[in-house]
Amino acid sequence: MTALWVGMALLAGWWALRLWLRVPPYHHAAEVPEQPVETPLSRGFARLAAAHPELSGVQLLADGPASLAVRILLARKAQHRLDLQYYIWRDDVAGLLLLDALQDAAARGVRVRLMIDDYGMRGLDSRLKILAAHPNAEVRLFNPHRLRRLRFPNYLVDLPRLNRRMHNKVFLVDDAAAILGGRNIGDEYFDPGNTAFQADLDMLVIGAVLPALTADFSRYWCCGSAVPLDVVVKAEREVPPGRDNETLYRAYETAVREGRVGEFLDDTDDFQWAPMTLFSDDPAKGLGRVAAGAMMADQLQQALLPVKHSLVLVAAYFVPMAYGIGILSRLARAGVAVDILTNSLQTNNALPTHAGYAPARKPLLLSGVRLWELRGRADAPVRALPQKPQLQRWWKGGRLLPTRASVLHVKALAADHERVFIGSMNFDPRSWSINTEIGLLIDHPALARRLQDDFLARMQSDAWRVTLVDTGETTQTGGR
Repeated sequence: MTALWVGMALLAGWWALRLWLRVPPYHHAAEVPEQPVETPLSRGFARLAAAHPELSGVQLLADGPASLAVRILLARKAQHRLDLQYYIWRDDVAGLLLLDALQDAAARGVRVRLMIDDYGMRGLDSRLKILAAHPNAEVRLFNPHRLRRLRFPNYLVDLPRLNRRMHNKVFLVDDAAAILGGRNIGDEYFDPGNTAFQADLDMLVIGAVLPALTADFSRYWCCGSAVPLDVVVKAEREVPPGRDNETLYRAYETAVREGRVGEFLDDTDDFQWAPMTLFSDDPAKGLGRVAAGAMMADQLQQALLPVKHSLVLVAAYFVPMAYGIGILSRLARAGVAVDILTNSLQTNNALPTHAGYAPARKPLLLSGVRLWELRGRADAPVRALPQKPQLQRWWKGGRLLPTRASVLHVKALAADHERVFIGSMNFDPRSWSINTEIGLLIDHPALARRLQDDFLARMQSDAWRVTLVDTGETTQTGGR
């Protein structure tokens, strides 16, 4: 009898803990859609787009410092609204510099809406409270944890929700321009001198696709997983010290001031113009309320297949599972040239991911797929952040994958020298079924051919080619 009472007491305690720690879906008041507001920035981009009706302009941001410089410049030029959603936002020099830019924008009357996945913003609670205290700024956390410091107990009672993360990366300015792609906010994405520097790819887009992007942000902003910061962050803690690397801060600032960033974005020839299709997961995926077959990965597959001639896939985290192996193997056996670049064991910063990828190598190679793995550059000299970002337009000789990268973080593909997809989605089960993702499919043969050829060249110069040996095991070689 005593054991029964003890069991009932433990069960009641567990349910009480669950009710206390669980963060239920948040119900937002309906927002009245805002009418577009014309600003100097929106007028400038509208002027460029007017020469290309019904098309969107894209400028690839392959260089890390340039990608950060463009973000800072646009934030400082915004006059109406800044809408941002990110998976990771670091408490480092790049992260604090951009938070300062948001704070300054709110102070001059810009409406700032910042949504961060709660998994990737540890250490920022107090700084975000300062931003959210401004009447022009709002901060929402995606699927937040109730306990802020010791987070493990949250998973004991709320794992199905907390396992679902918002992996999107979007930076919207005055409803007129957007940056999206693979980069989160942190020094490892922008500073080539960082030991964890990641080769990544963003794109600045303007033109016809912007209304779809702004509408997509709004549906995330009002979804049940987007919880206002004040709901879960109650106590004000002492704000930690500011940036601790003034040299890097000055280098970033110099890149913005002296990098002639504005001249990189002020002419129609700065962009490639093409039809674009937005692919984005329903934010209800963050609560497990999207049916199988209705997710972004399924929609993208339908749009891309059948690939006829060639497919180049650059995947930071490549775990194809039986389903993906089947798709890629069927393409290769049908005569499609399939090349895949991913991280090697040496460069992978997520070892469980490599463990999931390794068993797929043999069946893919047997089917005719060519596999490439990024070589580590531990012997390469670490270079300081340049005084000026590398603002070469990549189609005029710029490089898409910097050689001083310790990790590959790009998520992109090019098909049949006709179409390009760039976004946040990894080729793994988390991106397919659990995390929310976003990206753009661009129908531009010249861009696709240039991208495809550039990736293939980088594979041969900076990656091992994985091959089969007589034993049936895999090995790595230096080229084709």
